[in-house]
Amino acid sequence: MLPVEHSCEDILRAILLFLIFISLGVPAIAQSAEEFAARARQLASQGRPDDAARLFRRAIEISPRKRDDWLSEYADQLAFSGAANAAVPLYREVMNDPLQPEEKRESARRRLALALFWSWDLEEAVPALRGVAEDYPDDVDLREALNRATTALADVEAGAKRLAGFEMLWKGDYLAAVPALRQLVEERPADAELRSGFADALAGAARVRAEEKDFKQAVALFDEAAQVDPACADQFARQEAEFLLYGGLWNDAETRFRELLERPELSEEDRRGTLLGLARTYAWSGRPDEAVSIYDTLLAKDPDFASGLVGRGQVLADLGNYRRSREDFLRVLSVEPENADAIRGRARTTLGLQRPRETLVQLAPLLEEQDPAARLLAARAFHSMGRPDLAADLARTVVAQGEAVEEGTTFLETIWLEQTPLITLDIAHAWQSDGLRITTLRGRQTTMFEDGLTSFSLETALIRYRGNNFPDVNQASLRFSGSRRFNDAFESRGTLFLNIQDSREGRSRSTTFDTEIGFNQNDIWRYGLHLSRRYAGDTSRAIVERIFANDFGISARFSSSPEMRAAGRMMWSSLSDGNRRLSFEANASQQVLAGDHQVWLGAELRGFTYDRTSDFYWSPSSNANVLGTMQAFGPLPRGWRYGLNGSLGYSRSAPDNQGVTYGIRGQISREISKKGSVALSISHTTSLARTGEAGEGFGTLKSAWNRSEIGVVLQLRF
Repeated sequence: MLPVEHSCEDILRAILLFLIFISLGVPAIAQSAEEFAARARQLASQGRPDDAARLFRRAIEISPRKRDDWLSEYADQLAFSGAANAAVPLYREVMNDPLQPEEKRESARRRLALALFWSWDLEEAVPALRGVAEDYPDDVDLREALNRATTALADVEAGAKRLAGFEMLWKGDYLAAVPALRQLVEERPADAELRSGFADALAGAARVRAEEKDFKQAVALFDEAAQVDPACADQFARQEAEFLLYGGLWNDAETRFRELLERPELSEEDRRGTLLGLARTYAWSGRPDEAVSIYDTLLAKDPDFASGLVGRGQVLADLGNYRRSREDFLRVLSVEPENADAIRGRARTTLGLQRPRETLVQLAPLLEEQDPAARLLAARAFHSMGRPDLAADLARTVVAQGEAVEEGTTFLETIWLEQTPLITLDIAHAWQSDGLRITTLRGRQTTMFEDGLTSFSLETALIRYRGNNFPDVNQASLRFSGSRRFNDAFESRGTLFLNIQDSREGRSRSTTFDTEIGFNQNDIWRYGLHLSRRYAGDTSRAIVERIFANDFGISARFSSSPEMRAAGRMMWSSLSDGNRRLSFEANASQQVLAGDHQVWLGAELRGFTYDRTSDFYWSPSSNANVLGTMQAFGPLPRGWRYGLNGSLGYSRSAPDNQGVTYGIRGQISREISKKGSVALSISHTTSLARTGEAGEGFGTLKSAWNRSEIGVVLQLRF
């Protein structure tokens, strides 16, 4: 329905137009289009551009040949009606049409500039308006539009830059955000939001540089952040100190933390955080006692301060004080059962207390979350259990995920080094008061398979026996050894000896062996089952006479804590000469000094019985020894380490020998590199209960029996 008044005159005109259409055809349609255009102009003059635009569009549809004549007017009405974006391409068409009159094209150029402004296409509107305004300097409307467009474009560009800068900040692209926000702050220095965002970007960029180990640049960025936003200066200064700490610049970190503590305006919360950072600085720089002192100060004010408890617990664990450390972690967990640091800390102390299986149970919640630090701790627990395969799998997973790469790689290198083929050269010489001298030369190569679950060794040994009352014997042995870990509980190991002996009586061959099946019940108890065949004594007489002992035995090991251990063993032996022996051994020791230098004190009870005495090996009817024992070890200068073992006690050998027994053994060792080490040892044993060999054929020594030995061991991995 046409937008005209419904008067009689209009109705008659419509009828007349219809009749003309019937009689004249197309020319009548053109006349109709003219009517639409005329009515459109009328509506435009009445301030009704929407209706005018619709009629111009209808007129053009009816008479496309008139489009060029009405296109400019149609574009004007679109622009005036708020559809300037639709008018823009029409003005461009008119302006670029060479058939259009120059006046109409110039008008379209002016209207195009305004339409671009009205459609808020500011990037195109500003240059268009500027060009037209230069040609029409007196056109007030153009000047006003140009000023408004220029201002609006500047605001839009500034807003876009602001948004872009903050987007980079929110995305964590701090290095890109810094120059973007710096420019905006220079333009609007009073904008508090901009300054705060710029300061955050500077601090973020400082953290990035610190992680890249560019601490000089990081410090400069933190300092600038504090200048830009003084309200957060303490926060930025603490972050700076913490990153210096994480970068290993402990002296600089300590200086920053102490400077912060001297600020009178420092809040109580910031003071606590600064003390926490200073404590960590001391802990990580090898000053644990000072670190514990600060943690004690923090916890005196707030006994449930989780970060303080965790920090002190970690330092105490580093010192090997696992029980006190455990108390701190348990206190945190009583308040925050899901505190990951405390869960890991408790598990670490449990592992330090030599409870790897219990450690894995405690880590279970974090392992389900694939926590990388927990996985590495679990890997160490598996390694402690004798499962290097599971340990390596976990560590590889952590490294492959890009988490804790350095620590995981170091741990994997440790496992790899342990499984690297090992060559051991062992030279020893022993001499006894009964005249026997024994020289031993051994060479062994050990290779591991299946991530350390299986090992195989090939050893060659040459042993030379010499002595006044003993036959001279040269023994060569080829030894095949192997071990296998089946699961968390069962393991086995064994050695087969192929021996050749040369003596005055001729050459002989023999086969001996030694096997054990072990069962690890839990973290406290381990049991062993032993079966072996060996020569009956440690002298050349048993070798020449070919007297063998077939042994069967059981053993147990108990460890209630890292500071206490005990073991026992009992063996039943059937000798090839018809004799029988029962032997036993039990020992227990307690650590009395911990740290770099450790000291253990203990007691040992051992003895044996024979059915009868023999002329070919020491075989009193019974022998018993009660000894006190001492073990000490620790570091020496230049990378050397020492080990010292001593025993002192009372021995009795039936039928009538008894007296003091003592022994001492010292060793110094040094790692040549990660793949090599050397160890030197010397030992001496004296027993008043063994003054001679049983048996009348070899005489009796009136003085105490003693034995001394020196040796050197060289180990190389390749």
